[in-house]
Amino acid sequence: MTSAEDEYGQLLLRPLDTEPPPVSTVSIAKALADGRKLRRLRRIKMYCAGTATAVALVAAAGLVIAPHAPGRERSAAPGGLSVSGDASGTGSDAPGPVAAVPTSGPLPSSCTVLPLEIPGGYTTGEVLGADPTGRYAVGTAGATDPEVIFWDNGKGIRATVPGQDPELRDVNRNGVAVGTSRDDGGYHAWIYRDGRATELAGPNNATADNIGAGGAIIGHVYEANRYYPVFWQSPQEKARPLALPAGATNAVVRDVDDNGRMVGHVETKPWLWEPSGFGHELPLPKGVQSVSEMWIRGDWVSANDADSGLGIRWNLSTDEVITTEINSTRRRNSARPINAQGWMVANDREGRPFLTAPDQSPFRLPLLSSEAPSTSEYLNYAVELSDEGRTVYGNSYDKGLKAKAAVVWRCQ
Repeated sequence: MTSAEDEYGQLLLRPLDTEPPPVSTVSIAKALADGRKLRRLRRIKMYCAGTATAVALVAAAGLVIAPHAPGRERSAAPGGLSVSGDASGTGSDAPGPVAAVPTSGPLPSSCTVLPLEIPGGYTTGEVLGADPTGRYAVGTAGATDPEVIFWDNGKGIRATVPGQDPELRDVNRNGVAVGTSRDDGGYHAWIYRDGRATELAGPNNATADNIGAGGAIIGHVYEANRYYPVFWQSPQEKARPLALPAGATNAVVRDVDDNGRMVGHVETKPWLWEPSGFGHELPLPKGVQSVSEMWIRGDWVSANDADSGLGIRWNLSTDEVITTEINSTRRRNSARPINAQGWMVANDREGRPFLTAPDQSPFRLPLLSSEAPSTSEYLNYAVELSDEGRTVYGNSYDKGLKAKAAVVWRCQ
């Protein structure tokens, strides 16, 4: 192992309690303001969604990804799809037996859209995340100073997360959620379990964006005018930096699966990280130069072509890369989550969400209101698709309320 590889291994294997990567030239105050603007738009449940103003991430000087770190998974060469990792959880978040998911099946023939129950007399709400079984969801209620809401089988309860602008952004199949708030000192990352929020262990100024059933959590650290992607291998540990190739200046982690594998993009390239934090690039289809947004579920990964809105699916078990013509004006966020069967949710040119599966005709999801403003693509969209494909959480425009409403689609 080279001295550079040894340095990287030491950084990855210890918590983030040392000097982070060098400072970039972008204002963190502007980044915080951009984050609040993105949160209002709710295009996606991540703070650092594709935006014209991006905060630069500067990798630590002289650090490179070791092609093979002793005692850890071997990361495939760029373009390879072979992966390995430990799917076992730790602590109380360890998943129990997971029901088998069919490898393929027919898309639903009918779906009903239902507003979710909103406690506290609120009329509007928004889903930000849901679990892959279709039982749990998290989001907010109210247009100004929104309250945090936790849904269990459609029943909404108020959840308390300390700080300003609190949110729960994702929840796993065990009903454990993660989220973020802020104060004058920056962001705070939280885990919400059994009705109580507990701040995650260091570093400071971190967000918690997604959680897998095994307890792995992903987020970002904002420090000294930059951000960089991190992961908690379990809620009991401190965050660690994700491995980046030498010279990388911009990276985002988007989603984490139950087995701890993570996806995102480094620069504009799709990236798959193993549970250890080491990763590799995923191959792009011919003609695609970059991606925005990514999701992972089982052996499936989905993303958008950042330029055309083309939906992209990677089957990690077969090395197959599948493209889907979305035909959407909302290019960067047209394709949305994927489930363990390889089904994907997307938005069409009219701003309506639909289900799509390999070798099947797409199925449009019904809306609360047939009429919607020209910005309906930002008002009607899915957030999570259950593995069995019969429950979809998301948001739909309510003409009577003249606002976006939190909804669930029940399909058969």
